[in-house]
Amino acid sequence: MFRLLAIISVLCSTTIVSSASSQEVNSLGRRLPDDAAPLNRQKIRLFEIDGTYMEWFKTIYKRSPATDLISEPLVRMDKNYELKPAAATAWEAGPDGNTWDFHLRPGMQWS
Repeated sequence: MFRLLAIISVLCSTTIVSSASSQEVNSLGRRLPDDAAPLNRQKIRLFEIDGTYMEWFKTIYKRSPATDLISEPLVRMDKNYELKPAAATAWEAGPDGNTWDFHLRPGMQWS
């Protein structure tokens, strides 16, 4: 009798635990962990304007270094991600605040 009660209690506890665990599946088809928030409460926020990423790491690595082989960029970034002059010797925001004025190195030519 004791053995039967032990088996029944194990089966009941297994059923209770499995029904309490998350059965939600994410967009990749994987079951969420048991401690995950429900999908309707999960949010991801990206700071972006009109599809242009404003997140630093997405923006700086998005450009191809191959363009530097064809033309001189206006500015470059050093290893500390600080802007350094390249084709432009100086730059400042325009009077309207929506444009930038770049002062180019003397003697530069385009064909």
